[in-house]
Amino acid sequence: MNKRNIKLLIIITLIIISLFFIIFFPISIWIDSLLLWINQNHKLSSIIYILIYLFSCIFLVPVSIITLAGGFIFGLFQGIILASISSTLGATISFLLGRYLVKSWVQKKIINKHKIINQIMNKQDFITILLLRLIPAIPFGMLNYSLSITNISLKIFILSSWIGMLPITILYVYLGALADNLKNISEILLNPMSQNIFLFLGVTVTLLLVIYILAKAKKRLKKNYYKK
Repeated sequence: MNKRNIKLLIIITLIIISLFFIIFFPISIWIDSLLLWINQNHKLSSIIYILIYLFSCIFLVPVSIITLAGGFIFGLFQGIILASISSTLGATISFLLGRYLVKSWVQKKIINKHKIINQIMNKQDFITILLLRLIPAIPFGMLNYSLSITNISLKIFILSSWIGMLPITILYVYLGALADNLKNISEILLNPMSQNIFLFLGVTVTLLLVIYILAKAKKRLKKNYYKK
């Protein structure tokens, strides 16, 4: 059995297991119990959330779901603070690991296999990194390690990464918080129409703003680095 078939088999198995738990186990009750525990242990749950985020950053686990969970669990404002701190700290740890401990692995596994990274290796300014953070086509974790073997200073990396990641972080946390507010269908039906309209407009405006920022970032990168 080749690697592709093995991966497909693993994915199918995970889907079947997930469906089994959703159908035969009270997932909603577990979630409510988890949220209750979080409310009763607020400081500890915040620390656990940050640690999970850091682990995901270091081991290249996608963090979008974790960011969404931050909004769902902690609400909009605290979710943004925790997710922003976690993503910036996780990026910084990955950067330091790539620079001082796993440099050869980064060169072999990431840099040599991704053309876009090769094209920006000599462009190490603040604006470049900020724009790269706004491009979803470049995975968050991969970019952290890739930039670690450039000559960029740690200070510039942290500042540009924090600012560049903030719009996407706010969007994901906002959607997570919105999901928490609307998780009960009966609540949606009981809400006045005006509230639903404002919620819809809020999501729409947020999405349009992020799409606009991403389009501008992509255009700027193409203009600066892909013209011959």
